Amino acid sequence: MRTLFIPGEVLLGIPALIKYPWFEEETGYQLFPFKTLTAVINFITVIVVSIATNYMFKDGRVSKKYDFLNAFGEEQPDEKSNAKPTSNSRENGQPEMNKDSAELQPMMG
Repeated sequence: MRTLFIPGEVLLGIPALIKYPWFEEETGYQLFPFKTLTAVINFITVIVVSIATNYMFKDGRVSKKYDFLNAFGEEQPDEKSNAKPTSNSRENGQPEMNKDSAELQPMMG
């Protein structure tokens, strides 16, 4: 909140500590879009930190024990590989195929 007032606020009578380009000395207005610049810098920072964190966890540079949200905890099976799921349909709550009539039957029970 403090950084919001560093460029000054004319309506509240707060003088500008940082005078960006296009600053009007007579009126005290900042014509430079500093709030837009701040939003863009924050957006870029979030993207860069997310990419760096993703790389460090997947490359093994950071231990999985620091992944407290479990975002990188489980490995996803590769769709191109022929790996079969480890659980059957009864265990994961999916409908089961009736072998006699070849239609889907809801799981009872």
